[in-house]
Amino acid sequence: REERAGQQEFEAVAATVELELGRTAGPWFCGSGFSTADVVFVPYVERMGASLFYYKGFTLRDPTARPNLCRWFDSNPQA
Repeated sequence: REERAGQQEFEAVAATVELELGRTAGPWFCGSGFSTADVVFVPYVERMGASLFYYKGFTLRDPTARPNLCRWFDSNPQA
């Protein structure tokens, strides 16, 4: 039960990030320019994507569920 609650909470946060990334025309958190916000998120999101897939079979880079996050990943010079 706790694991399912944790997954639901994580998916809610991922949905919020997806929504925020969709608020701008560019792929970045602050619009068309790569910013400090993007730099801060890169290591965390990249690690989450790898770890969640490996340990839980959860695909963070899902273009159907999270197209804005995928666009961010694909545009990120650090990822």
